[in-house]
Amino acid sequence: MYAKNSFLCMLSAALIGGCVATEASVDCSNDEMCQDGKFCNGREICNDLGKCEAGTPHICPDDQDDNTCTENLCDEISQGCKNAMVDFKPCELTTTPDYHNDICSKGKCISPGTCEDLSCNAPGPNFSIPLEDNLTAFYEISTDIGLVEDLKTGLEWRRCPQGFSGNNCKQSTGTAMTMSWKEALTACDELEWAGKDDWRLPSVYELRSIWRNFNIDANCDPNIDETAFPNTPEAAFWSASGFPPGIDHAYYISFIHGNALGALKDTAFYVRCTRGTPKLVADRFELIASGPIVKDRATGLIWQGCAQGQTDKTCEGTPVGANWSAAMDYCNNLVWAGMEDWRLPSLKELQSIVDGQRYNPAIDPTNFPNTPAEKFWSASEYRCYTDYALPVQFYDGSTNNENAKTNTYHVRCVKTDPDLQ
Repeated sequence: MYAKNSFLCMLSAALIGGCVATEASVDCSNDEMCQDGKFCNGREICNDLGKCEAGTPHICPDDQDDNTCTENLCDEISQGCKNAMVDFKPCELTTTPDYHNDICSKGKCISPGTCEDLSCNAPGPNFSIPLEDNLTAFYEISTDIGLVEDLKTGLEWRRCPQGFSGNNCKQSTGTAMTMSWKEALTACDELEWAGKDDWRLPSVYELRSIWRNFNIDANCDPNIDETAFPNTPEAAFWSASGFPPGIDHAYYISFIHGNALGALKDTAFYVRCTRGTPKLVADRFELIASGPIVKDRATGLIWQGCAQGQTDKTCEGTPVGANWSAAMDYCNNLVWAGMEDWRLPSLKELQSIVDGQRYNPAIDPTNFPNTPAEKFWSASEYRCYTDYALPVQFYDGSTNNENAKTNTYHVRCVKTDPDLQ
């Protein structure tokens, strides 16, 4: 279990703000010069040495209910304590099979990969969205132990797919290289590698994080950083996420086309395992009626609350479609909720708001009301053919590469929230 203060510091600073203090090296002449504008941090002061000094964080009393997946936390908006659901908090759940990756999701304990519907899919990403090009800048590669640490997401990856080993991942381990979905879940759960035994099959969001869309050309080399992950097959890899409706199909990602689609669970695909202590996320979305806009505490993004053509808090009106070029122009020139600097989201960003526990539409209906269960453009081009781009289908959250830029799809714009990065 986490100590209370340590646990609070792991949560999204957007909700708590209680662990970020003004640095003591800042010169000051009065208390007002030290204020960071946040309630939960406590009040900063200017000390006798003329340096800013952190205040005492507001620590809420312990949660009195019996739900492991909620915490009583300081909330900046209400400037008081709030009982919040905490996604990705470790919990304990006995299932058959009994995997070790039990996490909180939407107020309950789940074990991804153990149910016959979508209810035990991971609730979303819990990291800032990596870039699609220069991922190497965020990787620490340990060739001697076959490990890649992603400093952006906090995840660690086995450098080679299952069944492969060696510095160039070309040696066979003598075990299966492709396997069914259930076999993939078990293989990662039972993996002992680099002195660690808490490996798991990645969610579709985690697996997408190491996909990259770089050097657009006709060669169609694997869509992955080959310095970090050499000899990656140009093929499909399993994720732990069930695909709608979830009984017989699960998500895979193609590392040649970039597709995220569903396949029968007895199909044989490649496998790459991941691990890492996840960042905890409390009350992920904040809907602000003005606009509306939606702040995502998990990814540090601000979303246009409605699709192009819709307005008001409930997103009334008829969504307006556009081709890819017009969608790019619309977002680049958008002024929404008094804000500029909008852009068309990358594929990774757009897939981050897919709700893996819903479909038709596959998105949170409270924070993104009246979203059409149809395709939305991303800014990501299809790297094999520059006349094509990669939208996200919000009926089921899937992506495929067979979409000419002249097609008409829906548009939702995004921008980075500097306070959440």
